Amino acid sequence: MSRTTLRVGGAFGLSHVVVVIAGFALTGPTDTTPRAPIEDVLAFYTGDKLMRAFTGGYIELLGYLLFVPFVACLFQHLRRHEGPDGIAALSALGLGAVYLAAVIGTGFGAGAAAMWIGTHAEVPAGVIALNSLRSFSYAASLAAFGAFLVAVAVSALVGRSLPKWLSISALVIGATLVAGIARFVDGWADIVAFLGLAWIIAASVWALRGRQVGGSPTRAAELAAPSRL
Repeated sequence: MSRTTLRVGGAFGLSHVVVVIAGFALTGPTDTTPRAPIEDVLAFYTGDKLMRAFTGGYIELLGYLLFVPFVACLFQHLRRHEGPDGIAALSALGLGAVYLAAVIGTGFGAGAAAMWIGTHAEVPAGVIALNSLRSFSYAASLAAFGAFLVAVAVSALVGRSLPKWLSISALVIGATLVAGIARFVDGWADIVAFLGLAWIIAASVWALRGRQVGGSPTRAAELAAPSRL
């Protein structure tokens, strides 16, 4: 993969984090977790700040779409060094797709449906149910995101395609995030998820600098090949 393509991936990764955080900031602090009071949940989907929450959610959605080219460029970089028969890079690509499917397809879909019901029909139970679906689909997406980081770390360590500090940190954050899903309702996993965003920023900055590391491409495949001597 050319250095230009690597920089393009870094630009998309950095844009992904910036836009997602901007949308989250516009939405503002709110408590719609499974343990939140019912009154607070209904207020979020029916209150005066509904349009602000909708706009912030839409901006977040655009930010998550920017994650796609970042993952595509990262996959190309990892696979080039891991070799065509490596499965870690391909697993990272698949897990990135699962992560986005859970976030966009289920999370944002359920949230938008809750807003629609909250403003067009007096069905509080429907709003609460859709909010619960949104919350727990978010937990599932974090599990996929954590597994994505682990797969990236494994591929990078095998192919020596990323700096070791990026590989090890992805492994630690990803494994901790997957394990932290068990305490999702306590909000502990959210902290680790923000560390995952910090990792994307670090990886993106490294990619924007366009530096190569380790050995030649497909290094792992070369090492695994039988000797011809």
